[in-house]
Amino acid sequence: SESPIGFFPAHRIIVVTPAGRAQLLNFHLKPPVSDHGSYVSGYFTTSSERREEMEAHVNLIDEGIPTIALGDFNESRGGGVRVLEQRGFRDVMDGRSRESTWRWDVGSITLRMRLDHVLFDEERLECLDAEVIDGGRSDHLPVVAHFRFLDHDEEEAQRLWPGSTAGAIDDRASSAGASSGSAF
Repeated sequence: SESPIGFFPAHRIIVVTPAGRAQLLNFHLKPPVSDHGSYVSGYFTTSSERREEMEAHVNLIDEGIPTIALGDFNESRGGGVRVLEQRGFRDVMDGRSRESTWRWDVGSITLRMRLDHVLFDEERLECLDAEVIDGGRSDHLPVVAHFRFLDHDEEEAQRLWPGSTAGAIDDRASSAGASSGSAF
């Protein structure tokens, strides 16, 4: 879907796993830059724009499918993250390390922030573990999380994956990562 404030798209992807279907919402929200190109004023003034973007994008969610929302939110705990939290989503890093997911070298110092997030529908999914991977050449670091479906539907699993059994489905059969706004 397109952003209501400009070119910052979101994608909804349905994933079929042995444990059932899940939907991934992948975002790249507006950076904290003002309309005049200032990062300083943009840091303090653009949270409401990311909230507006997220409010438009969450309309893509099919309430009947377990959901993971992930990507480059361009904020630590601003408007976009709060929209999802108000809808019952939880950040995979809650209660874990609050590591930075973005870094930018500026002369002799490195700026660091947590801009990338993976949030999940905690009524239907359990996050088994999550971590930020320190690697790659991007200015964004991957966030990797493993999930377990809370209400596994064996009939649906048999229809989608004939011959599978609940006992054969690894708790880590479903994983999602976020790095520079991409999934898997």
